Amino acid sequence: MKSIICVAVAALALPAKAATITVQTIHGGDPVVLIDGHFEENDFIEFYAKTSDLDNALVVFRGDGGDGGAAIDIGRTIKARGFATAVADTCYASCAIAWLGGIKRFMGAKAQIGFCRLPVPKTARESLVGNDSNAEYAAEMDLRPSAVEWMTAKGPDELSILTKAEADRLGIEVDIYDAKAAAGPQGGAR
Repeated sequence: MKSIICVAVAALALPAKAATITVQTIHGGDPVVLIDGHFEENDFIEFYAKTSDLDNALVVFRGDGGDGGAAIDIGRTIKARGFATAVADTCYASCAIAWLGGIKRFMGAKAQIGFCRLPVPKTARESLVGNDSNAEYAAEMDLRPSAVEWMTAKGPDELSILTKAEADRLGIEVDIYDAKAAAGPQGGAR
């Protein structure tokens, strides 16, 4: 698993533009689904189509937010299919919401996973409906009420950054991985 995460991290090292969803199989292992960029309304349809035949996968995220409804639908699908999730770099707002869907969650030692109240799409105003959906979704992900409160404590122009210590305090199960260590003997250059 560590070598798969390392290769997935390397694939996301390129600058992010519009959201892209790609599926890769690395060295005959489990598929890795890379979601990179700003979530758009139709991203769930693309995610569903590209992963519908997968029994197992690691979903690696990097993004700066976007459509909360698409993120919630992707997260629910991840959980229903039993996929794991990872963030090596940055994953903010809607991206972080989708990441929560993993039955096993990974974050890089220096990853920034940021939560906030979701804005109404194409505006800076907060969405009460979106935040209700966010709280309902977090409960579906078996998160404690204190975690939901923490996740929605800041408005859409601020972020609460999740650390391993904060995750432990809030009861959010997360494993830390170190991409350099993962690239060690099993995944390094030969």
